[in-house]
Amino acid sequence: MSKKTKDKYQAIIDAAVKVIAKYGYHNAQVAKIAREAGVAEGTIYLYFQNKEDVLVSIFKEKMGEYIALVRDELQKTAGPLEKLKLLIQMHFTKLEANRDLAAVLAENGKLYEFYAYAGGGHDITSPYFEEAILRTIAFYQKHL
Repeated sequence: MSKKTKDKYQAIIDAAVKVIAKYGYHNAQVAKIAREAGVAEGTIYLYFQNKEDVLVSIFKEKMGEYIALVRDELQKTAGPLEKLKLLIQMHFTKLEANRDLAAVLAENGKLYEFYAYAGGGHDITSPYFEEAILRTIAFYQKHL
């Protein structure tokens, strides 16, 4: 993917996070995402099949970055309790830094769970990973 294409793709992903956080998934029309990204509505469909594809791509992109970082840090940490503490700290730090992403994950937790279970790249070896994510989603659903 060329830099220009990658930049536009990333702008759409970032815009979708903002729009979905503000309006909710069901009220986040593709036109609103396009407007926020500064692209024509048809441009969205050059990168994504539909709005659901945009949401799944948010999980892949945003959580994929997070997973890579977590893997690196967990390899430097010994012991399951220390790994769990680190994982939870990193997760909350990430979501605190991006409240729009936290809102998207909270609202769309069930789709996120489906994505994770369907082999969406979350194959961290720690058995605590899945439970920590599900508890984090529940926390944000309750407190946002």
